[in-house]
Amino acid sequence: MAVVQVKGVNVTKIEAGTGGDNWIPQGLVKSSIKVFSDTYVSLGSETHVSTIQLAVLPVGSIVWAVYLAYPDVGSATSTLDIGDAVDVDRYAAAIDTTAAGTYFGTLIAGAQHQVIATTTDIIATINTAAWDTAGTLKFAVFYTN
Repeated sequence: MAVVQVKGVNVTKIEAGTGGDNWIPQGLVKSSIKVFSDTYVSLGSETHVSTIQLAVLPVGSIVWAVYLAYPDVGSATSTLDIGDAVDVDRYAAAIDTTAAGTYFGTLIAGAQHQVIATTTDIIATINTAAWDTAGTLKFAVFYTN
């Protein structure tokens, strides 16, 4: 079986001479990864469906990944979603907060999601059950624009 060499969409555009920056959307070529990071100190009394604002991204931003380090803050069934006002679990769904851990990545729905009209707040939503233990969460969103 012969080896097949294929190219990504943007590489094909550049090599065909059809343009670069003017044909490829902002943030997808010749861009630097930026990081918006923050911490949140849980009081241990956050209720079910409470939200935590984690980042504010400018128009044109393309989200590549999110990172969360968290202590054991939840009750026996507590989970956490990471998303925005339109899709509360765009980047992460049902992260188990009953034991300390980390999350890095994004769900398919959030991969290369572009902030279009206005600045967008990245939020975490407490699901399933309230938090019952205090602790510090550390968060970062990796994006281009």
